[in-house]
Amino acid sequence: MITRAAPLYAHGIGSKAAHVKLSNKNIHVILPKKNVNVIMPDPNHGIKREVLATTKLKDRRVVTYELAVEKDTPLVSNFLQSFFITNESLGATVGLDADDAKAIAEVITPKLTYNVIAKVDENIVGVSCFAFEEHKEQTPLPDWPTDFGKLIDKGPTNRRKANVVLNYVFQCEKYTYHRVPAPSLLAHGAILSVHPAYQGQGIGLILDMSAYKQAYERGADYVINMNSSIATNLMSMNLPAQKLIQQCEFAKYVDYGTRPFENMIDGAKTNGIYTVDLKQSWPVYDKILKDAIQKRS
Repeated sequence: MITRAAPLYAHGIGSKAAHVKLSNKNIHVILPKKNVNVIMPDPNHGIKREVLATTKLKDRRVVTYELAVEKDTPLVSNFLQSFFITNESLGATVGLDADDAKAIAEVITPKLTYNVIAKVDENIVGVSCFAFEEHKEQTPLPDWPTDFGKLIDKGPTNRRKANVVLNYVFQCEKYTYHRVPAPSLLAHGAILSVHPAYQGQGIGLILDMSAYKQAYERGADYVINMNSSIATNLMSMNLPAQKLIQQCEFAKYVDYGTRPFENMIDGAKTNGIYTVDLKQSWPVYDKILKDAIQKRS
């Protein structure tokens, strides 16, 4: 999977500085906000989808949260290419372009188990994507190669910058299978992204918690989130019962002697992999979802 966008990134970090709080220090973070003026109409308007929630924006327009169907797969892929992959902090740091975004989307989209979409005026304004995986046994502590260059050369795409990002994510994911108890059913919170024009209005939280609810109802034992930005790490830290199981230093990822993530665009030094025991913690997450919906109804 790939990392997530958070309420001050996909929900808010952009051309203006965003204020986040970490270890009681105020941090100014500036990240790109590409395609803010691009509108993505729902090409499958009228198709029957399960409506998971409805809320209202500050201007009283209605937001609907719907469970995507198989026919929506190209829609989700297009949204990720337009609003997530090149804006996400790893992609922004290495300078992914549209072709890189397409290559990454072609790798990750088939791995997704379900997607929750948010709509306003029949336009897609956000997605939360989850991938289920059976975790059969805990693995040994993974090795961290001194140089990943040759591994990056092997793919999985024909776009090298895309491979730099994917290889880093895949390497970090290996720690999940060492740290999380097995056997268990894992729900990877692969992607959370909100259209730049609709950030800061609670859409991301309701998208994410709606996806958590789907994971709970489908029997997941743990939700796994990998975060690459300061904002996404703060998001997980501020949610209840989230356990930090691994951090990987960006500067230790080497590509033929270069360090592509040494100077992350938001100043982050490590990523963070978090897990939550969903069955044990669901009552509190259910309350978060219900309260968020009620607040914006």
